[in-house]
Amino acid sequence: MDQIISIAGMPGSGKSCAAKELAAQLSASGHPARWIDLDAEVERRAGKSLARIFAEGGEPAFRSLEKATLQDILEGDISILALGGGTLEDKENLELVKKYSHCIWLDTPLETIADRLWAQGNIGKRPLLASAKTKKELLELLQNLYNTRKANYKAAAKEIR
Repeated sequence: MDQIISIAGMPGSGKSCAAKELAAQLSASGHPARWIDLDAEVERRAGKSLARIFAEGGEPAFRSLEKATLQDILEGDISILALGGGTLEDKENLELVKKYSHCIWLDTPLETIADRLWAQGNIGKRPLLASAKTKKELLELLQNLYNTRKANYKAAAKEIR
């Protein structure tokens, strides 16, 4: 497993966009870089959407697929990995990311995330946020997730001084 750059953060924080842009900039400077979105790769391998995975097997089924996919990716030739918002909740995933990647935490303000996700109009595709009927409810769900995930994001991210 070579060291890669992983990008952690809340759903809608911009992980995939940041990974894509970083890969493009590295490639343009003569350092070819491949990137992948962990959630998208889980969907591809399962042959179904995250919402369907959650509906059929619940969060445990998704997290099992996510862990197996993460392990495969870390053993491959990907340069940059956009993690799923909850990937680091699993202690083994957290340790893998810490050991085999340089993790960047996008600590995007929750209000910005709520505005972004609400404007996209696809909350139903995000199983842990799908119950939100208003932007205020979405912000409350995001705050609850953030409160449970913040310590793991911080633990995985490398401090830059």
